[in-house]
Amino acid sequence: MSFDWNNYLELAKVLRDDSTVVTNNLTEAQQRSSVSRVYYSAYNLVLSHAKTLGYSFPYLRDSKTGKPLTGSHADLIQFCKDHTDPVINNIARDLESCRNSRVIADYEDDFPELNKKNKIAIKKVTRILKVLNP
Repeated sequence: MSFDWNNYLELAKVLRDDSTVVTNNLTEAQQRSSVSRVYYSAYNLVLSHAKTLGYSFPYLRDSKTGKPLTGSHADLIQFCKDHTDPVINNIARDLESCRNSRVIADYEDDFPELNKKNKIAIKKVTRILKVLNP
């Protein structure tokens, strides 16, 4: 049975809203984990959809060597940005915004406005999923 990537969105909401954690350190860890999980929910669902539109990694290649020009996440986002359907272009913008937040959540010591950006990421991913799963 294949994994349902929508479950990461639901986990992100639980992590965001769990009121049983009372220490700030764990609360921040939950918020950061929520940002990360919500991004991966969208990334994997967008990836599956993009494959139905002809996407395969790498989309962007060096013209001389044929090697990938970007990592798989940036590559998928660029494919969506370049697509002729404006709905897919909007998905690219939302996915890129969530990716930027995910990178901060996973790698940076400070994450200004974490709670606010977490809520925004969940809203954007919910919007993406509504488009992909009408």
